[in-house]
Amino acid sequence: MHILLTDRLTCPRCGPDFGLILLSDRMTKRRVLEGSLGCSNCRDRFPICAGFGDLRPPPRSELVHARSLKPPSSPNPTEIAALLGITEGPGQLVLLNEMAGHAEAIAGLVPDVEVVAIAAGLRGERETDGVSRL
Repeated sequence: MHILLTDRLTCPRCGPDFGLILLSDRMTKRRVLEGSLGCSNCRDRFPICAGFGDLRPPPRSELVHARSLKPPSSPNPTEIAALLGITEGPGQLVLLNEMAGHAEAIAGLVPDVEVVAIAAGLRGERETDGVSRL
């Protein structure tokens, strides 16, 4: 998870008036690999493990049903970038569920864009430059 993304995250329980505070235990190249995000209002903590931020409110069960994410064949990453009108960064782009499987490819296509991929199936994926996983 890129450190600048943490400036945009808010507490899922308290809402947009309460941003999350980062406590990083391990970082590399401005990417948080281990740590937590905390809310100053409700005092909840949201873990970051292997670069994956888990923003589900407590109590959190294990993501045992999370399966490897297979991106759909259509639209392909080039078509997604074209449909969204994204040609260059800087900026952030959010992809949800199955479309999040295209995150790494889109990050490679569009310079200076951080792709925020949101899907449970990304929990076990490797950390990649240009992709933040939630």
